[in-house]
Amino acid sequence: MLYYFEVETPANTGQGESKRTTLPLNRGTITRVGFLFPTGCAGLLHARIRRFGRQVFPTSTGESFAGNGTLIEWMENYLLNEVPFSMELETWNDDDTFPHKVYVSIEIMRPFRSGIEGVAPI
Repeated sequence: MLYYFEVETPANTGQGESKRTTLPLNRGTITRVGFLFPTGCAGLLHARIRRFGRQVFPTSTGESFAGNGTLIEWMENYLLNEVPFSMELETWNDDDTFPHKVYVSIEIMRPFRSGIEGVAPI
């Protein structure tokens, strides 16, 4: 399953009043994560993902992703097995004039179980 989120953050949204967006997902294992910062963001839009109030991506606590025409993408092995299966995208925008968008993609492999005919997805 591939999830895709487009999130715009208004100008002058500081880190102290960051925008928080719920990313609804399903149970499974996150196998790939991507953040795309379009040209024009100029490193002023910041993003990170949290779960249960703790920072998950980037792994370095207190850090964030930012860029300008930048794709940040990696393979992952993060298990989502507790309700709610959602994560929270935290964004802020240091630009004093323009809103900016970040595009987030999350790929999840659904858990498998044995079926009468063999192994089948739940």
